[in-house]
Amino acid sequence: IQHSRKAVQDYTDRDLAMYRSTGSHLPLEHPMLLFDGKEAKELIRKASNSHIQTHGLLQSAVETMLKHADKYIPPASELDFTASWNEHYGNNLVVLAFTFALEPENSHLEKAALKSLRRLVSYGSWQVASAPGDDVARAHTLFGVSIAFDILFHHLHDFERHEIPKRIQEETHFLYRRAEKNAGWNRQYVHNHMITIETALLIGALVTEGHSMAPSLQQQAMARLHMERVLELLRHVTDGSIDEGVAYTTYSTRSLFLYIYLAQRHYGVRHFDHPWLVRHLSLLLSTTLPGSGGSIGIGDSNPTWYFGPEAQLFFLDKYVLQEGNANWLAGEIREARFRLAPANTDLLPVDWTMLPFEFLWYAAHITPVAPSADDLSGIAVNEDWGVSTYKSSVLANATFLSLKSGYILGRGLHNVAVDSTGEGSQKYP
Repeated sequence: IQHSRKAVQDYTDRDLAMYRSTGSHLPLEHPMLLFDGKEAKELIRKASNSHIQTHGLLQSAVETMLKHADKYIPPASELDFTASWNEHYGNNLVVLAFTFALEPENSHLEKAALKSLRRLVSYGSWQVASAPGDDVARAHTLFGVSIAFDILFHHLHDFERHEIPKRIQEETHFLYRRAEKNAGWNRQYVHNHMITIETALLIGALVTEGHSMAPSLQQQAMARLHMERVLELLRHVTDGSIDEGVAYTTYSTRSLFLYIYLAQRHYGVRHFDHPWLVRHLSLLLSTTLPGSGGSIGIGDSNPTWYFGPEAQLFFLDKYVLQEGNANWLAGEIREARFRLAPANTDLLPVDWTMLPFEFLWYAAHITPVAPSADDLSGIAVNEDWGVSTYKSSVLANATFLSLKSGYILGRGLHNVAVDSTGEGSQKYP
């Protein structure tokens, strides 16, 4: 534990020193965040062949959004936007912008994506009025606006190309200052709020760096520092779990996996051999209910996943495991979604939010391969989380049992948080 604390502190000093002494390394060029112009052409090609199924789901999602614009497109009034929890608008904008990147000739889609982006930027505040101390929804909006700006850059007016980065930087700096002042979420390293907000902060800083936004490098350094702490802490977790439960784990891995992707893409930092990542598929396999229509609710009492997990599974097979088991489970879960959905129903936001990342991370050349019978049935023990499961088979009507017995935080993080003398908690550096 002491060694890990020192490793994180060494990383902190080295990283901050490097970023404080260097200038901007990103040119004023878009898109660049998730893919560049050359890669965009390859994505368009995949949309009509190897990725046609996910492209079709994206099209269905967009069709639903446009059909019910009053629910899914940001409202004209800022008061309406801030009156209730609003994270879905930023998430929806990513779906609109990404789908437009695959269909650049679709003028209706272009109009809807630009309308959503412009409305969000026009608001004076992104804060939910009833939750002034909660930055999560605000981070979702920053996440969506930053990604959409990067994708839609060449379809914006000249003045928008200058003004929108200012707004993105304003919101990024707000979260940066909140982190500096140790906001509540910033003291909970392995937690969906912290991971979501820090990744949004990093994305906002990345897309504004090439626009001569002075604080961008310091913001990137802070976000990277905090996310590297998350990954350092997860080295203590031996079973690929997060103590929040399976549903909230997908909330965390939505941003955690994106951070790992961005760290490799923009900084050349590889985490694909991280031991927690290597074990995460086993966690998802053991906690997926027979029939693949849901997961256990220990920890968060939710019987399904909040974000994904198909995108996260595609990520694992493309970058970490490369053996087909994760692609297989993603296919089983996707099939179950359609099998269990009521007839003639629209795709729901919970199903479409991760579709852009499913598309981005799907490796069509990795053939889905079912795990061994031992991995699909029988007893599985997630020793760190303290959760055991039993399946008689993978069939929908199979017997399934689960129980929890262990540290609330999980064994590894409990050992980090509480010192060996039992004198109380110590803040991780």
